This record gives sequence, C-alpha cells and structure tokens, in this order.
Amino acid sequence: MLTPPITFDNFDAGWCGGAATTQVQISGNNTLKKNTGVVCHGIEFQSNRLDLSAFTHIHFDFYITDTDLTGDVFNVKLVDFGGGSAEASALEININGGSTPQLVANQWVSVDVPITALGGVVANNLGSDFHVYSMNWSPNQITFLLDGVAFYTYNPTVKNASTWPFNAEQYLLLNIAMGGVAGVIPSNFTQATMEIDYVRVFQNVAVDNQAPTNFTAAVGNITSSSIELLLNASDNFGTVNYDINYGSNSINTFGTSGVQKSVIVPNLTPNTNYTFSIAASDPTGNNAANNAIVLNATTLGFVGCSGTSNEASQGTFSTGYTYSFETLGTNSVKVTFELLDTDKIGVVAYLWRQSPFAETPMSNVSGNTFTYTLTGQTNGATINYAVKFAYANGMSVTRYFSYVVGNNCSLHQDTNAFTEFTFTNPSHDFISIASDITIDKVEIFNLIGNKVITQTLNTNQIDVSSLSKGMYLMVVYANNRKGIKK
Repeated sequence: MLTPPITFDNFDAGWCGGAATTQVQISGNNTLKKNTGVVCHGIEFQSNRLDLSAFTHIHFDFYITDTDLTGDVFNVKLVDFGGGSAEASALEININGGSTPQLVANQWVSVDVPITALGGVVANNLGSDFHVYSMNWSPNQITFLLDGVAFYTYNPTVKNASTWPFNAEQYLLLNIAMGGVAGVIPSNFTQATMEIDYVRVFQNVAVDNQAPTNFTAAVGNITSSSIELLLNASDNFGTVNYDINYGSNSINTFGTSGVQKSVIVPNLTPNTNYTFSIAASDPTGNNAANNAIVLNATTLGFVGCSGTSNEASQGTFSTGYTYSFETLGTNSVKVTFELLDTDKIGVVAYLWRQSPFAETPMSNVSGNTFTYTLTGQTNGATINYAVKFAYANGMSVTRYFSYVVGNNCSLHQDTNAFTEFTFTNPSHDFISIASDITIDKVEIFNLIGNKVITQTLNTNQIDVSSLSKGMYLMVVYANNRKGIKK
C-alpha cells in the first residue's frame, strides 16, 4: 500500500546549518541531493500526522556518488522530540559496507523498515504515564489503538479456524510481556508493576434486520490461472460479506458497502470452465434477496514461462523462489513470484526493471506470493526484470530474468540436472516415480508457481488426489541435484 502525500511543517528544518538539499535530476527523476558541507537533512512534521495501521514498511532509496566508501555510514533517524528541543527517543538505521543492504556507490540502494520496528518512537513514556489501549473487535477485523490512534488491524483474507477463532467467546488477558520481541531482560531485573486504572467493555446491541440491497456480481479480468470477480452490495452496517463457492472450493471475504469489491480466484487450471455461486450477507446474518448469483467463466491458455530458482543478484535465498511470466492478450505481461524461504517474516515484494532501473510495489496474492501486471508491452520485445523481497532485517533480490513477450518457453535445465527417473504421466490419484537413485524430496507446483505438494517420505509414490485436473511442474531432488518435469 502506498502512502498519500504528507504535508510537512518544515521540509528543510536547518538543524545541521544552512540549506541541506538541492533538487537535481537522476535518470529523469526529481531527486534531492545533500549539499556539500552540510552533514544532515532534517524533515519536521508536527501538525500533520498519518495513521500507519494499514501500512507495513517505511521505504526509501538513496544514491551515493563517492568512490571511496571506507568507513562511510548512511544514517537515518526517526526522532520523537517529546515536545522539547532535544531527542526524547529515536529509531536509528545505519547502512554501511557490511550491512544488509550494503552501502555501495553509483547505484540506487533501497531500504524497507518494518513499521513494527517503530515501537520506541510511538510513545516514549509507556512506563511512566497512563495511556489508553483499545481494541475495536468487529465481525470482520480487529483494530488495535494507542491513545485513539490505530496502529494495527488484523484482517486475514481467508478466515478459518486457525486464522479467525474470534467468532467464539474470548478471554481478556492483561500481563507484562518480557523477552522475545520486547528485547533482552536486564540481568539486574527483579520485579515490575503494571498499574491499571480501568477496563471498559462496550458492545453494539442494536438489532439489525436490514438485508444487503443492490447486490451485483460480474466477471472481470481472466488469465490462464485466475478469474476476477467484481462484487458490490449496499448495507446499513457499512460492510458486506461475500461467500464464493466453486467446485469443492470456497472463498469468504467482505467489502465496503456500496464500493465494488475485486476478488481474484487463484490457482485455476488453464482452458477450464468454472461456475461460481456467490451470496451476499451482512455481519448479523441478513441475506441479500437475490442470493445466489451464478457466474460462468473459462480460463485462458497459458502463454509464458515459469520455473524455480535460488539464484540471487543481492543477498541470498535459503530455499529459493518460483517465477512466472505470462502474456495476457497482446500487450500485457503478468509477473508472479513466490518466496519459498520459510525463515523470513514481514515479507513485501518490489518488481525491479533492469534498464532504465525502476522499482514498483507488487500486490500480495496470498502467503509470500506477489504479482504485478505490466501493461503497454510490445509483442516480441524482450523485457528484463527481477524481484526484491524485503523482510525484517534484510532483503534478497532474485536474478534478472529475460522474457520475450508472447512466447512460451520451457524451464532451463543445467548440465547437473537430475534426469535418471521416469514417472506415470498422465496420472490420476498417484504419481509413481521409478529411479535407481534414492529420491530425497518431491515438490509439485502449479503453473502460476504456487507449491501445492511437498513430500520427503515414500518419495516414489506421490498422492495427487487432492489436486484439480491440469498441468503441473514436478521438481525431484536427489544427491544435491534436481530435475524438473511437466
């Protein structure tokens, strides 16, 4: 999510002596250059504040022209003056030749700071003064507030027993948390006191008998692996629940009253017809009079390239990633990447164009899968893109991939590929794999790059009865080699 423009009280506060910056052009973009002899640039805003509850990271880019960076450090501080002229608290970020990302010359360096790291800046007197902590619990989401300012909203796209147990009775627990994300416990710690002034619980008890009205549903954009549904309805509650059923699958989501809701149904099979039954209701259970609306749509044939890799142009990958470049129509390319690493949290993704360099935020599909559609492309032209995965305390960038718009291509097979195996194809409920070499692991991906099966035991017999009919990619690992088959 991108932030709207913020009005600053003072864009060049002059804390470091004189005008700090001059506007210059770099690669056709307006860029602020720090003036020689001025050690820092201060931006001050007091009267204009921004609710960060819908955001995950603060992002900035910088460019250094010095050739000798020995001992140099790029320092960013987010400061709370606490109403005075001296720092009351600050979050400080130092970037140097040994940090991640590294300080390098003559190229853009991107930094993503998780909002969760800003706790020390939000309120510096949590232990010395009273504050009002609130939780707004509604049928679709929970928002947490400090002194009336929303800092986090929990609203999982898929609500099931593991992600949304909050439709049952809950306990209110007040305690002092120590260690872990709260930091190291001091060795001389003996005790602490939490003083509670009051606890209040409020509930909206008004009876709602009004059902959603003006319920409509239509088919939007279609790819080889996804179908977009456009939903809309109005309700006095302010939100509308939508239940989407197709085959043995279902999606439960909600939207704002009177505002069109776009729902992307992912992981579909190319050249396949799907029937969707869609119902609308409000959070109190009142159903729309014209439930259910039935829609039919057929996915397109897949035109593109996909595969898996662990190659990095910056940073490293512990497992790797999947990638997919799919041509849509004649002038658009849908780029989809999934980070397979399980040791990284708070992941966001940015699409990197190689030349001229540009960085674009990607949309999260689910989990660590991100996508972006490039428009205005020329059929037959070669495009070069990589993806930067930013996460807590670092980032990793894939290698650049070259794709010819409109082309189909097979996965790259290197000379060390594992090929000494055969398997049943086509298969129904099971894939039988025969090889004289012990198979360590088998992974199966759909054509959009989502991993749907991982098996490390009984690797010669893979149960695929839960998968829909269609084409998949199978990755077979043996003796530090891997083979990929369709």
